[in-house]
Amino acid sequence: MKMQTEHFFRCLADPVRLNLVLLLMHNSNKGELCSCELAEVLNEKLSTVSRHLVLLRNKGIVKENRHELWLYYQMSDELPSWAQDILNSCYQGNQHRLLALPALFQGKGEQRLCS
Repeated sequence: MKMQTEHFFRCLADPVRLNLVLLLMHNSNKGELCSCELAEVLNEKLSTVSRHLVLLRNKGIVKENRHELWLYYQMSDELPSWAQDILNSCYQGNQHRLLALPALFQGKGEQRLCS
């Protein structure tokens, strides 16, 4: 699927979706995150986070995997190079957004919230 530039930027224009992308990028070396984990970290309703994740998935920015009842998300490995470059710059320039969010798995070790 060819990614359209205007759809890519519209996806990132929403603060919840931008935070989702930043969190997934931040966690990319550790694997995927469950939608319930993302909702908890962002302090958003699961239904809100799920709706935004579906839009990001439909635009090819993230991919999902189903494990039993849970949906796990990670950044798409099929992003065009121009989109990956923009996301990398965005990630580097928005570290303050991540610092304002609660730490992932704080005090939980490797235990998953949705296990």
